[in-house]
Amino acid sequence: MRDDLYRQLQVSSEASFGEIKKAYYRCAKACHPDLHCGSRQMEEQFLQVVHAFDVLSDPLQRSAYDKWCAEAAKQGKQSLSNFHVKRPSSIMDSPADDILEELIVGNRVPTGSSLQTLLTDLEGTEWFMTFREGKTYFYKGNYDAAYQLFRRCTGKCGVNILYHYYMAEAAMKLGRYRRAHKHFQRCLDLGQERVPIQRLERVHRRMVRLRDKRHGILAKVINMIAGKPELPAKAGTDAVIAETNRAMARLLREAEKEDREKNQKRLR
Repeated sequence: MRDDLYRQLQVSSEASFGEIKKAYYRCAKACHPDLHCGSRQMEEQFLQVVHAFDVLSDPLQRSAYDKWCAEAAKQGKQSLSNFHVKRPSSIMDSPADDILEELIVGNRVPTGSSLQTLLTDLEGTEWFMTFREGKTYFYKGNYDAAYQLFRRCTGKCGVNILYHYYMAEAAMKLGRYRRAHKHFQRCLDLGQERVPIQRLERVHRRMVRLRDKRHGILAKVINMIAGKPELPAKAGTDAVIAETNRAMARLLREAEKEDREKNQKRLR
């Protein structure tokens, strides 16, 4: 009973991340709707495979799933089909932002891809897979291995906030506080470039804790005198609209500039 999601991927409940990844590739290719003339049955099967991989490849979700299964076994439940794992608290400003950041940003996604079919593109999800593997090492306490994988991710996809966040967390665990500060700050800088702007409250809190770790007693003195830094205020609806309008205006200006350059080339 415990292995409903594991059975979807045809792996054991003790499977490693590498085994789950290989099984996912195999199963996703076998039941992809595009290979079966858009079969509704295959589409449903494919979505089940995607869901199984999403849960089992994320260490926090997998742990929650295993605990839920153990409780279900005690209660004598015969099916786990109604299981819906709660995602951990957001790093970005909402769970949806977390999902989009992890899957989309920096992963060279083909035009027109949907979240359901994205993971079948092996080339486009290379760094997503590396990131998930890094998280697995991180939550198992192997911070050095996690650090190296997150380092590869941030080196290749420097605009992904989650990559920088976990890089900073791994650096903190290893006592590399200056490196952690650099990547937390990069998160905040990238958050300011998003539309709408990402407040990243969790990152701000981690920055405060990092300062305490780096400076010890001095940080306590600073906090007593100046107080701890305040979290950024929530952006109101008007502010979000204004920011969106500015972004749209910038895009229009860039498009007009491209048109002018094309016209000038034609005239030549």
